[in-house]
Amino acid sequence: MRPRSCAGSATGSRTPICTASSKSAKLSLAQRLQQAFESWLAARRALFVFDDFEQNLDPANEGVRWRDRKAQEVLMAVLAAIHGSGSDSRVIVTSRYGFPISRPCRLEPIDLPSLAGADLRKKTGSLLRLREGNPAVPATLRKRAVELTAGNPRLLERMDAALHCTRLGLDREALLARLGATETEFREELILATLLGHLTTEERGLIALLGLYRLPVPLQALAAIAQDADPAARLHRAAALGLIEVHRLQGAEPLYYVSPLVTVLVASELVEAEREAKTGEAARALFVVWWEGVEIPDGERMMEVRRLALAGRVPAIAARTTEWLATRLLSVHAAEEARRLCAEAVALVKTPRLLTGLARAEAFQGRGVGRAALRRGARDERATRYRDPGRRGPCRATVSLCRPPRETRAPG
Repeated sequence: MRPRSCAGSATGSRTPICTASSKSAKLSLAQRLQQAFESWLAARRALFVFDDFEQNLDPANEGVRWRDRKAQEVLMAVLAAIHGSGSDSRVIVTSRYGFPISRPCRLEPIDLPSLAGADLRKKTGSLLRLREGNPAVPATLRKRAVELTAGNPRLLERMDAALHCTRLGLDREALLARLGATETEFREELILATLLGHLTTEERGLIALLGLYRLPVPLQALAAIAQDADPAARLHRAAALGLIEVHRLQGAEPLYYVSPLVTVLVASELVEAEREAKTGEAARALFVVWWEGVEIPDGERMMEVRRLALAGRVPAIAARTTEWLATRLLSVHAAEEARRLCAEAVALVKTPRLLTGLARAEAFQGRGVGRAALRRGARDERATRYRDPGRRGPCRATVSLCRPPRETRAPG
């Protein structure tokens, strides 16, 4: 633990938080802090930072326990003094693990999610060798390095340093081996396997199910595939140990996510047949939440639903999401991406709109291959009912194929 504190005026001047005297020396830390907040700190605001606080904690089977009681006493004294004085001062505690605080004091949890999208691009742009367009690092090697990091900012920096060996003239296989070794070393440093050992088999299985999703998802999506009415209770210890991420947004329900750095360690909790079946269930669960439950679907989320539907072999949902995505991509002239999505989906299921979308994308690119044949195929398909093998009767997503597309923004 490295506690730091500063208090000052608007000009940024700093003043020590406590002064010693024979009288105050007889008081406890909490009492001395209380006096400070009620006297010269009453008109000032201080920020107390307890950095790397996990050094004072030990992971255990029951969750997290205190290793250093003195650190607990110091933290509680500061919190109690702020609470008792009604001060506007604040406390920031950075810790890999969550830990309980005695009432009436409390700490508001703020999880730092894995980097993705614009945040990931900003981070890689600040790193010399992972920066896009760097001629010293092949694009395929850079992509693999970023994938291995799973959006972890510290591991991104490690990978950037590992790619320094491109100057040494090593071949591609040697470079990939070096990147893999860097990821393994980082995972061992985080003692993820040891932390997972503190969980029950049921808790590790729940993390494996959550790992089927590659985006943060609401709890109901996990409950649907785990067949558990209250999965949050079983995820509490994993969250306290930092094995899963809980994204809390103001005014919205929390989203749950597990990093691929952890997912690879619990992959054996699901056998292959169970994995495919659960992936299909995951696609259905997210389709209900992110398609049927919203007015305007989100492009990135529809890509995730589509990925799950293809992997879990749920043809109706794979078709519906691909049709929606392809229509939007073509509207912004992203024909190559639309063609790729349609071609992947057609390998699983053929619908009139998929075939037409494939033909439109190829015609847009000037290929024109088999366009008339694709149209004939589309007409032949109109009489076919597609059924989801996991459910009785026509899938709701299939019935909706004849609805006109929603007026929404282009994905992503």
